[in-house]
Order: sequence, then C-alpha cells, then structure tokens
Amino acid sequence: MRPRPRLPRRGRGTVLPRPVRAARPARSVRADGRRAARRGGDHGRRGGHLPAVGAAGHDGARHAAGLSGFGARSGRRGLRGPRGPGRRDGARVRPGATRHGDHLPRPGRAGGALAAVRPGVVRVSGVPSFSPSPSPGSARTASPDVAGPSPDRHTFATPLRAVDRIEVLAEGPVLRFLAHKTVDPGDPYMAGHFPGLTLLPAVFVLEALRQATTTLLGADEPLNPVEVRSGRWLAPMQGGDEIRLDVTVKAIGVGRWSVTADGVRHDGTPVAEVRMVLGNREAAEGSPPAGGPSIPAPVSPTPLSPGPDYTGILDLLPVRHPMLLVDRVEALDPGRLITTVKAVSGSEPCYGGMAEGLPLSRYTYPRTLMLESFGQSSVLLWLSTGTAEGVPVAAAFRDCRFTGEVRPGAVLRHVARIDRLMANNVFVSGQTWDGDRCVMTVGALIGSSRPRARVDRTMAGTS
Repeated sequence: MRPRPRLPRRGRGTVLPRPVRAARPARSVRADGRRAARRGGDHGRRGGHLPAVGAAGHDGARHAAGLSGFGARSGRRGLRGPRGPGRRDGARVRPGATRHGDHLPRPGRAGGALAAVRPGVVRVSGVPSFSPSPSPGSARTASPDVAGPSPDRHTFATPLRAVDRIEVLAEGPVLRFLAHKTVDPGDPYMAGHFPGLTLLPAVFVLEALRQATTTLLGADEPLNPVEVRSGRWLAPMQGGDEIRLDVTVKAIGVGRWSVTADGVRHDGTPVAEVRMVLGNREAAEGSPPAGGPSIPAPVSPTPLSPGPDYTGILDLLPVRHPMLLVDRVEALDPGRLITTVKAVSGSEPCYGGMAEGLPLSRYTYPRTLMLESFGQSSVLLWLSTGTAEGVPVAAAFRDCRFTGEVRPGAVLRHVARIDRLMANNVFVSGQTWDGDRCVMTVGALIGSSRPRARVDRTMAGTS
C-alpha cells in the first residue's frame, strides 16, 4: 500500500492552496432590467446570451458586443440565442438574423429615479435595427449584410438608429455608460446630408443620447430633449468613423435627467461635448424651469421681403432630400432676420417602419430634426451676408429649450436672427412656432465656415 502524501501543516507562515473557481461573468440586462421570460423551444433555458467577443475586447470589467443577435446557433433542445458573457436575455433568433427590441421597456421602471441597471452590454429597444458598418479594430462578430431597416418595427418616431451598442460601466444614483455608433452612409437621412461627403449631423449625437438613455432608464414613453445647455462639435464625423460617447446620467427631478457626454473618434480625436436635459412626456410638455431663457409670448412674426424660392434654397444649402428640412422662405432681411417654414408630413422617413396601433404621442416629431431645420434656416440667413466661404457646419449650441409636442400635419415656422457676425463664424438665436405656440427657443447657434480640406479628411490623405 502506497503511503499517503504528507500535506503541509497549518501554522504561521504556511498557506494552504485554495481551490480556484472560475469567475462568473458580469451579468447583462435587458433594456427593461428584467429577467427574460421562458419562451421558444428551449424549455431549459431563459433566452439567449449576448454575442461573444474575442479576447481583445474582453477585460472582465467591460463586455463589448453588438446589439444584434449575431452568431445564433442550434442545440439539442432547439434554437438557442447567441452566446456571450452574462445572464441570458432576449428572444430566440434564427442564425444570421438580427435581434433588436421591437417595443419600449415596460412602464413603471424609471419613476423619478434611475432604473436598476447592472454593468454589461445592453441592446437598444424601441428603434429599428440597422446593419452597422464594421468597427475599426473591433473584435465583435461582423453583422449580416443587410441594407436599410430590418423587418423589426420601432415604436416611436426617430430619424435613424443612432446607437449600435451600449456598455454599462456603473449603476446607482449616477449611471455611466459608453454608447457606440459607426457612421454609416446607408442610414436614413445620411444620403441627403452633404451629398458626396458623408458627415454625421451634429443633432444625431443628441439623438444617440436620447435613444441610449431611454433604453437604460426603462421609460414607459421615449424621453425627449428638454434643454440643450451646451453642445460643442470639435471635429467632423465621416463615413466609417466609429464614435464613442462617454455618458453620465443623473436624475435632477421627477421625470428629468441631466445627461453629460464626451465623444471621441476611433483615432482618439475629440468630436463632441454635450450637456443636455432629457425628460419624460410630462416634463417635455411643461414650461421651462425658472432661471433659463424664457419662452416669449405667442406673437406672430412680422413678415418681411420674400426670400429665395425652393430652387434657390437648393442652390444655397448643401443638403438634399430627405435631409432638406426647409420648405419655404417667408421673409428675409439679409444679414439680420429670416422666417422659414417646415411642414411636418406623416410620410417622412422618421415615421417609416413604425409598429401598428401606437398612441399619438409616439408620432411626436423628433426634436433633433426640428433643431436641424432651424440650423438650416440659420445657414440660409448667414449665406445672405456673402461672408460665408467653405463648408458651413454647426460648431456649437447653447441654451436651447423645447416645450410641447409637434405631430404630423404641423407647420413649423422658424424665426432666426443674427446676433454677431465674424469672418468665419456666425451667432444666431431665435424661436420655432407651431401656429401660435412657441415650441423651441435657441439661445445661440454658432456656425463655422471651414475649408473643405479640414472637413473631408480624405482630401488631406489622413484616415
């Protein structure tokens, strides 16, 4: 009989080996923070895992994975969801299909505070799924080759899917996450924005913050911008660029959240700094809080001399359908004041692909597009001075306030004034009206005229 091996004696200075257990991966959550219910043919499982990523994108603290259900596989018990770190979530998907939420999170999750969110990767709900371009240096599974929206239906009006994936970094009273978006020329509205030069509109960064925050807070209605306290656009965001937004969200009252974001390109170049307030429907419909710029009393703008017709607008603005958001110039005082009209139609791309049976509130015209329309009106006024040379771009927004909902059938009237004019910059303020309601005030929109070589990096031979 073999002698039993002698183990080291317990004593001072002696450490017995401890069994090593595999660390459990960080839990992922659905958009509403709840466990996925049992469904489909796999009765022994709860939904599917998020997609797996390679070791290069895996550090144990953050899990980077696409929002689509790529890499789904079949097992002995039927279809299983994509594999990846964390708790299983989401419905069954067939191999190669995308897996995005087709509804907003259930009501009652947010209240006046932040919903419970665990660190991990979260998929965006309530907006249509698009095939994102491959991220430079990304280790995640490539998306299927799908052009345009998938058969999924979204549940509120939005110009595009402004977020490809979200990484939750911290939870609690202050929520922190990373939102990723690859600039895709195939996204809705993009073909008409600077044709021949794919640039992500500045307002689509605001749309990304809106969509990501709505998903993580689990709001029963989509959140909307209430204030844009400041927004700076530091560098162009061209087709193929992956934009990463480092976002912090904090509740500042019932139905209101302060959102702070800093954006960088995949090459490390800072591109955006945003400070804004998002609110639920009650906060978005109410009057602006005290202490900020007041919304003027409803007064019809004074008509001036007529401006350029529609063909003249096309000659002046570097945008085309469907991104051209100015229908008519009602009055123009060159270098001082302009009044323009934008008719909101139910056939616009932001309403395409919406689910059936939605309430009227889900058809609220996106405020990001309303701000873009005001910006285009400001460019028309600026170009009337003859001082703008090069490519006119938005450099900054300050003190923008929104109130009330705008729906299909509305006729928006923008009144923009030049407050200060410099060699390559312009400072514009104004209001937007829906009938006799003032639905938006702009404290300052700063436009900058830049040489095309500074905007189009391909001309300079840089990546």
